[in-house]
Parts: sequence; structure tokens; C-alpha cells
Amino acid sequence: MVTRFKEWLKSEEVSLASGSCPEKPEPTEGTDGTVLEKDPMNTTTPYVFNLYGYEPSVPLAVVAVVLYALAVLMGTILTIYYRRWNMLVLTGSGIADVLGYALRIPSAQKPGQLTLYIVTTLFILLPPTVAATISYGTLSKMMEKSGMKNKIFTPKITKWGFLITDVSAFFLQAAGGGLMAMRGTVDAGRVIIVFGLVVSLACFIFFEGLTIWANIKARKMLDSGEETPRWHYLFAALHLSMLMLIIRSVYRVAEFAPGYHSALALNEGAFYGLDALPVLILYILWIPLHPGITMRGFNDTVEDLTKKPPQTN
Repeated sequence: MVTRFKEWLKSEEVSLASGSCPEKPEPTEGTDGTVLEKDPMNTTTPYVFNLYGYEPSVPLAVVAVVLYALAVLMGTILTIYYRRWNMLVLTGSGIADVLGYALRIPSAQKPGQLTLYIVTTLFILLPPTVAATISYGTLSKMMEKSGMKNKIFTPKITKWGFLITDVSAFFLQAAGGGLMAMRGTVDAGRVIIVFGLVVSLACFIFFEGLTIWANIKARKMLDSGEETPRWHYLFAALHLSMLMLIIRSVYRVAEFAPGYHSALALNEGAFYGLDALPVLILYILWIPLHPGITMRGFNDTVEDLTKKPPQTN
């Protein structure tokens, strides 16, 4: 090994002395889809190219699987118990997240397996965009039932406008991920993913602004000294879930925008702290603030509210 290293070093010195730099060999793909790269010390034996750029932690992935699974399970139990079937969307996105972190375990053991890497990345990247649709539908229903009105954002526009934008961002990110899996279109795929993430981020920020407006209007609809209705606590879920999604989206844009293996992309701690944790908090938030709990008696409350003059912008 030492002799081989000296021979390689000598050849490098000769190349540098002549003013030429040896080109780095292009990675190749093995028969099982593993990305291989030539070893500069042994041009006949390729080594596995680590697509992550670091050694992914298997224990952290296992912890993520357990915590996500527990949060999704508890939320699903509440959804079934209270028959809030629209919340099954959150269950679906949560299951996808669990699968993503479960796939990260074998992917960490085979960091050069391209297909496994892409599938793992997409299963973690896409679900939060789907989870956000719960917030759109919830705010729309609150606006409709309580009589809150806006000159532009009616309950229907609030629901479908943000939903269509969100779904568009989802497919952009999915398409970008597909392109990244094909040779020669990695850069194009990355650009499309970044564009989809920016669309999602803008959507989340704009929706949070609308939620703030609705929260203020809802407070104004209460009489002085009147006890805060239980359904008002849903605003806490909307605000906090959007905050988590915004934090996560900013991180993802900063991760993908500089290019493959950016400083953030090479930091597993940043991934778990700025992506996995905020999304996990989002799922946990909807357990104590589940609509089945916070919207009990909602129809009775809004009957009193609708007798008051409607709030207009």
C-alpha cells in the first residue's frame, strides 16, 4: 500500500511539474445502481461514491422512525375517533415521512446506491408540502363558518388557491427529483427542486399572513370579556405549523441552491435540526390541537357569531 501510494504521488508530482493536472475520472454506475468512482491510488479498482458526502447516522434514522411513527399513530387514532376524515391527509404524509427515514437506514449502509438515495430523499422532501394542505382547509372552514370575509380571499379561494399552488410546488419538486435520478440532468433537476421549494416557501409565508389577519378578525368578533372559544386554539396550530414549514423550507432552499454537496447538505446535524425536527413538531402539534378536540361545539359557537355584523376587510 505504501509503495503504491508513493508511485501515485510521484506520478502526481510529474504531472504538476509538467504544468498539467490529471482530470478527475467521472463516476460510473455499477450493475446494482451503485455509483462508483475510480480510486486515484488504484485505477483498476473503483470505490463506492458516497452520495451523501458524509456517513449518515443509522441510530438517528432509527430514532426519527420511532418518533415520527408514534406522532402519526396518535394523530391517526384521534382522526378515527373523532371521524375527522380530512385529517387522514396528515396521516398519509406522516406515513411517507416514516418510510423516508426507514429507507434512510439501508441507504446509510449503501450510500452509493443512487436509486435508494433518490427515493429516500423524495420521501423526506415531499410529505411536508402535502401536510400543509390541512392548514389551508382548516382556515377556510373557520372563515366560512364564522362569517369572516375578505375582499379578495374568500373561504373558497383560500382553500383552493393555496391548495393548487401547493400541489404545483409538490409536482415541481417531484419532477426535479426524477431528473436528478437521470444521468446528465442532475443540475436541471436541482434547479427545478429549488424553484418548487421557493414556491412552497412563498405560499407558506403568504398563508401565514392571511392566518394572522383571520386571527385578528376572530378576536374582534368576540364581545368584551367573552371567553375565548375552543376553536380559536386552532390558530395556534396554524401559526406554529406554518412557522415549522417556513423554517424547514428556508433550510431546504439554502441546502439545494448552492449546488450538490453544499455546506448545509454535508451537515447531518443541520438536516435533523432544521428539517426532521420542525416537521416532527408539526405532526405533534396536531395531536393536542386536533380539530376533533378544538372544534367541538364549533357549530354552536358560530351560530352566535353569525348573528353579529360580518367582519369585512
